[in-house]
Amino acid sequence: MVPACSGDHTHMHKGYAERTGKHKRTELPTPAPTPAPTKVGGELNYVDNGGFESGTATTSYTYTTPSTWTTSANRVVYIYSGNSAWGSMSSAAGSYFIALQDQTTATTATSISQNVGDLPVGECV
Repeated sequence: MVPACSGDHTHMHKGYAERTGKHKRTELPTPAPTPAPTKVGGELNYVDNGGFESGTATTSYTYTTPSTWTTSANRVVYIYSGNSAWGSMSSAAGSYFIALQDQTTATTATSISQNVGDLPVGECV
C-alpha cells in the first residue's frame, strides 16, 4: 500500500544509484549551437532568403522561384521595388518583393514554401 503524498516523501522516490551508492554517469553529446538568425528590416529571420534578396539581379521583374524556396506553380514573380508595371509598390526591406499569380483555370493555387529548422526551443520568435 502506497501512502498518500503529504509532506516530504522524497526518500520513497530515490533512484537505484542514489539508494545503492553505485553511480553511473553518462555523458551526453553537446548539441551543436543554434545558428544566429539573420536580420531583415530589423526583424529576426529564421528562413533562408526571407527578404528575397538572393536569386535574381533584375531591375524590373522576372518570373522565377526565389532561391531556397519551392513553389507549387511557375507563377512566382520577383519584382524590383518601385517597379511601375507592378503599381510602383516598395518592398518593406531590401530591393525585392514577390507576387504569387493565379489563373482562373489553374487547379492549384500558387504558393511558396520552405522547411524551417533550428528554432529556439521554448521561445516565441
